[in-house]
Amino acid sequence: MMKHILILITLFQIIPVYGQRYTLQLSSPENKIISQWLHTQPPAQDSISWILARNTLFQTLHSEGYLLADLNEWKYEGNSINASIDLGHPIHWAKISFRGLEFLPPQWVQGLDISGHLVAYDAWKSEVSHILKSAQSEGYLFADYRLEVLGLQDDSLKAEIHFNPGLKITLDTIEVEGTARLSDQFLEKTIDLK
Repeated sequence: MMKHILILITLFQIIPVYGQRYTLQLSSPENKIISQWLHTQPPAQDSISWILARNTLFQTLHSEGYLLADLNEWKYEGNSINASIDLGHPIHWAKISFRGLEFLPPQWVQGLDISGHLVAYDAWKSEVSHILKSAQSEGYLFADYRLEVLGLQDDSLKAEIHFNPGLKITLDTIEVEGTARLSDQFLEKTIDLK
């Protein structure tokens, strides 16, 4: 009995075992993101690999503004998967308002676009990241923000950004251990602390 089990284990290690492989039959509007995604996929994959690839596609679509993208069909038939995707319209930022700015130093919010006009997602995300880095470099290590979506109107999203600088952390003493001899000036320049 043990001999048969060892033979089976050896066979499973030598012979690659794959699940059933499927080809994808996709019905969707012409879209650059979907075309690029299809180009990166092999012609046939097992069902789990297709599901992981599908999730990656939808994450990419959402990050590019297609927040209403929907999977209408995902059906296994024989050796193929029939899929249908409805992209919906890309969502734009109609208005972004900011709260909590009065608690932040003016140099943090200097470049922030608070006009309420159409703002590209990457632009405001970059500005918010700049504010957080500024806060952290001045000792507010736990500064964060929260995006609250207020509603959807036509193809535009209204949202508020709530900033919370958190507590200011002041370092009193830094202890350096080890046998290396480093000057105070070198440490100040490397750690960017005075």
